[in-house]
Amino acid sequence: MPAGPEAFQPVDGRQVHTITSDNGKEFLGHEKVASALRADFYFAHPYASWERRRCVGG
Repeated sequence: MPAGPEAFQPVDGRQVHTITSDNGKEFLGHEKVASALRADFYFAHPYASWERRRCVGG
């Protein structure tokens, strides 16, 4: 089941500025999420998992 922009809302109410993901098909609708959150969406290069972070806090 695809997640919408509500899945990317921060718990503490802070603004999401960027999202970085891999190139999986689960991010096919990334434009809709980025637009709804007014955030920039980036894709990591293949085989470069260090370009993605698990969670950015603070």
